[in-house]
Amino acid sequence: MTLALANPVLWYVIDRSLPGFAFSALVGTIGTTFLLVVDPNFVPVPAIHQSMASEQFGVYTWLASILFCTSICFGAIGRRLQL
Repeated sequence: MTLALANPVLWYVIDRSLPGFAFSALVGTIGTTFLLVVDPNFVPVPAIHQSMASEQFGVYTWLASILFCTSICFGAIGRRLQL
């Protein structure tokens, strides 16, 4: 959950544009959904915690956070290289 709360802070520090936030949120949501539909065990839950639903939610949040942060960072790099 801390990753989900840190993402808007990262967006504010690096990007600060609403289209960048919307696009990154869309990439995170659609990317996570796509990866989990294609292969639900793309990021396996540790065997100790497999029966806990909160661990799976944590894995999904982590995956969406990685996609969001990657989109924000590469978007900022691309805009700076364009100039």
